[in-house]
Amino acid sequence: MPQRKPSWLTYLPVAILVAGVLLRVVYAWGADVRNVHDDHFHVIRIMLEEHHWPKPDEDWQTYQPPLYHLLGAVIYCSVAGGTTDPLDANPRHATARKAIQFLSVASGIGTLILVWLSLRWVFPGAVFAQAAGMTLAAFLPRHTYMSAMATNDALIYLWASLCVYAVLRALSPPVPGGSPTSDAHHRGWWVTAGVAAALAMWTKSNGLGSLAALGVLIPLSWMLKDPVARRGQLHGSLLAVGIALALGVWPYVRTYHLTGDPLAGNYALRPNTMGDQRPGTLADVSFCSLRIGRLLRRPWRHLDTIDSFGTNLYARLWFDYDTSMTLFQYRPWWEYMLPIWRDRSVDGRERERRQLIWNTDIAHPTMLWQGRFLVVLGLIPAALIVIGMVSACRRHGARVANLFLLACLGMGVAAPLFQTLRQPFRSSMKAAFILPALIALVVFFVTGCQSATEHRYLRWLRWLVVANLVLLAAVAVWHFIELGLLFPHSLDYFPRRDPL
Repeated sequence: MPQRKPSWLTYLPVAILVAGVLLRVVYAWGADVRNVHDDHFHVIRIMLEEHHWPKPDEDWQTYQPPLYHLLGAVIYCSVAGGTTDPLDANPRHATARKAIQFLSVASGIGTLILVWLSLRWVFPGAVFAQAAGMTLAAFLPRHTYMSAMATNDALIYLWASLCVYAVLRALSPPVPGGSPTSDAHHRGWWVTAGVAAALAMWTKSNGLGSLAALGVLIPLSWMLKDPVARRGQLHGSLLAVGIALALGVWPYVRTYHLTGDPLAGNYALRPNTMGDQRPGTLADVSFCSLRIGRLLRRPWRHLDTIDSFGTNLYARLWFDYDTSMTLFQYRPWWEYMLPIWRDRSVDGRERERRQLIWNTDIAHPTMLWQGRFLVVLGLIPAALIVIGMVSACRRHGARVANLFLLACLGMGVAAPLFQTLRQPFRSSMKAAFILPALIALVVFFVTGCQSATEHRYLRWLRWLVVANLVLLAAVAVWHFIELGLLFPHSLDYFPRRDPL
């Protein structure tokens, strides 16, 4: 008779989930609402003050699909108790802006819950597998950063994750012989997947990746030998794609009508200095490098690594390589950068070069070492994700669910790749584009753990993985609690932006 596991272990994944939720809440509570990559609040301001959906070229972020900004406007009105002109005159203005920031917190929490549900579905009864996957998701630095930003990024992670979870449920084996109840059950999940993909498309343009991943399921249905299962998946995936197209395509039709390009971005529609940003030309981009040594020396954006696509994605996933949420809060860095930004005696390319050669001596030592620790602690999980991708497509007979997850991850990487091919500047190499495929990352990570440690002589590796995850959680908590609560905010680091 098999020995029963201690009951407390069954709650371990839930405990890790709760820890991830608390980390995001505490960090966002202390993080400045203006610590963002781009100013999305100005779009909400236009909607509230001018009462219209702005045209794509009206401001820097008005090219974006509108769902996040519409929800942000509703939240602002609910908290501020109505609007005045200007909004800053409302005594509840600061509170309302903070409430909009917590839309991202709620989205990040919802995404973590969907990751937990997916792990329970894909690895039923495997408590340690679920715990390992939840640890990676709960303490992944980039997802924690984005869950505190007042931008549309965290919201698209929620919709994309809902789409992935719904597909995993829809792909579950049908009841032998079929029944109206089971058919309706699967149809409901296909409808959910289509609606979630449409919501992702209404939130951000890389939501099109969810539509593309659903489309991959159509040809994959012919892999199934059972005609009932094949017909069910074919009809279901066609239904999901049809719903996503019918409900989600309108923002892109509107953008095409107004600009001639359904994917027109701010760099093409608005005056900008992106042409001065390095690497600047596609010939200068390295797609086959991962400069870990240079990254450990300077775990922030630097001339040594700005032209390496792989280094940028890796660094931005595991630490705040963009500096938006870290170094902007420290006076020494600010005092170094401000004269460069204000110096108009040199051209843009030279000013950009000077911004990228700053010495780490002016960085806060705590941040410097936290960055180094997180970059190192990401190496084993990244390797296991790659192993899991290969294993999932070979050992399990390339099941449809595995190939769908692979397609999701491929679409996640394709977004920054497409941006870099079209616009080879530092702003296009964003690991945040990968996070709509968070469930795929976690599932492949767990699969890689199982595959790498299945041989009896390699079982000791699981303890290395456990130690790595424990240290990752510890350093992530140290970093985000300290960053959100212990260090003062530099409230003037965006003096050109909207007032708080």
